[in-house]
Amino acid sequence: MLIRNLNSKRGLVNGTRLIVKQLNEYNIVAETIQALEPGQNLRQRVIIPRIVLTPSDPTMPFALTTKQFPIKIA
Repeated sequence: MLIRNLNSKRGLVNGTRLIVKQLNEYNIVAETIQALEPGQNLRQRVIIPRIVLTPSDPTMPFALTTKQFPIKIA
């Protein structure tokens, strides 16, 4: 499941369910699962990049940076 809005025009918004096809070091190749009607699914192949996150806490004396994929297991 996607946990960040990446591209709303392509349907990559918070809560979109994905099927992971390939795991790479810097990206994930996946297919979206979108139910058009009961029994019909539209699958679109997408690439999810690894995102760099930096907290905006000004009280920290150093810059903490993490890299992670914006997905979680659903």
